[in-house]
Amino acid sequence: MNFTAINMDDFNLVLGLEFLRTRKAVEMSRLNSLHVAGRQTCLVLPFAEKLGLPSPPPYLSLVHNNVDDFTKGVSFASAAAGILNTTSRYIYLPQFGGTDHNELSRFTISMDEQVKYCVKVREVLVKKLGQRDATKHIAESVFAIVIGSVDIGEYYNARDASFKEQGSPQQLVDLLILTITSQLKEIYNIGGRKFVMIGIGTIGCIPSERVKIKDEACNEVFNYWATKYNQGLQVVLQKLESELENFQYSYFNVYDFFLNIIEQPLSYGMNYSLLSRGEQKVRVT
Repeated sequence: MNFTAINMDDFNLVLGLEFLRTRKAVEMSRLNSLHVAGRQTCLVLPFAEKLGLPSPPPYLSLVHNNVDDFTKGVSFASAAAGILNTTSRYIYLPQFGGTDHNELSRFTISMDEQVKYCVKVREVLVKKLGQRDATKHIAESVFAIVIGSVDIGEYYNARDASFKEQGSPQQLVDLLILTITSQLKEIYNIGGRKFVMIGIGTIGCIPSERVKIKDEACNEVFNYWATKYNQGLQVVLQKLESELENFQYSYFNVYDFFLNIIEQPLSYGMNYSLLSRGEQKVRVT
């Protein structure tokens, strides 16, 4: 299984869980060199392509169409979701048709909810394949996870001040790490053994933040807490690897990857790059 949360422009995230199944042997050490072909808006498709797989279909679409074949892949990804269940309650995105923060919660599947969907998928696999084969199937699958950008971004941007009742930025990061650790253990407990963890990217450099700052510079406060989360996540992964039998992971440093593109566009075949936000165009260099 592959759980993935993908960072997209302006906190529109394809976040959460994506179930990838492959019969090919995957060397976890090689996943450190995950190649995304310069596609900032979607890391999953290139990842699947490198494994010779099609992009997994959405879980809710399969369920809606009464399809219960999850052996080849399923996606639980949800835009604007966060690690914390409370995050989507405070996001205001008028393009979703809502008039207040609570409206968006109807459109968003939190990480906890996505994990619950994954548990349901396991139950279906057990019924179809039997306990032994389902266990083997899940253990040989790859879980790719990237999530957390929305949680940090909305701490500063939420219109509802009660979102900050979770404490200081450091306390928020600590809570995020504690929560994602619990979620990883839950995936492990249902049989997940191979994980690709993608850190938070340069969220302070997205257009909606740069237009707020003189000379369109990156929001270094956002970037600072993104790096603090990434550091904490790596510590947790090392700990889980030492404590949980057969727990394997590969960490992709997406923060430095995109920072290099922003700071050295020529190295990536660009004179400069543009990030768009509606009618606005923001020069990266």
